[in-house]
Amino acid sequence: MSARVSSLRDDALKLYLDGLRNVQIATRLGVSRERIRQLRSGINSTQPPWPKREWRPITDMAGVSDDAIRGWVSDGLLIASEGGLVKPSDVRLVIKALRDRKCEGCARRLNVTSRHQIFCAKCGRERQRYNYPFLSESAKEKQNAASLRWAAANPEASRQHARRASYVYQLVQKGISRKKARSMARSRFPKETNA
Repeated sequence: MSARVSSLRDDALKLYLDGLRNVQIATRLGVSRERIRQLRSGINSTQPPWPKREWRPITDMAGVSDDAIRGWVSDGLLIASEGGLVKPSDVRLVIKALRDRKCEGCARRLNVTSRHQIFCAKCGRERQRYNYPFLSESAKEKQNAASLRWAAANPEASRQHARRASYVYQLVQKGISRKKARSMARSRFPKETNA
């Protein structure tokens, strides 16, 4: 094997192991994509075929959506090669790290792979009910007392609010989206205006 072919093979192999695809390697080295394929497979050469690389296309990751992996790459949680390839071992580490995160409300393990979810289901409901950041027990008691005072001062509005909330709950239980249920409740129980 000539020194030029040996040098070409070594350069191409290094780029291949760095995660570049055949077309990108061929463009960088000024040869055809077919020549890179021949070098990879060991055709017309006394050299063995190239070893398998640990980089894989994003679409080859079983059990993880392409969008999730691309999001992890854009967030800096995962490193992709210039060719858009990722290492399966790195993907497994990111998944483990995401699942081992703690809920920001109660510090329980989340066990989810979404990089956006920061609360467990229970704390998420609390957050929606009492607003973020979480209220202390005394602040919850104050808010509940204020709600009861408002209900006592505005009995008709309170009853209408309760009817609307009950109607929304019934619609959601029937499988209607919460947004549509609220819209239907507003049309069925319009707010009364003072004349």
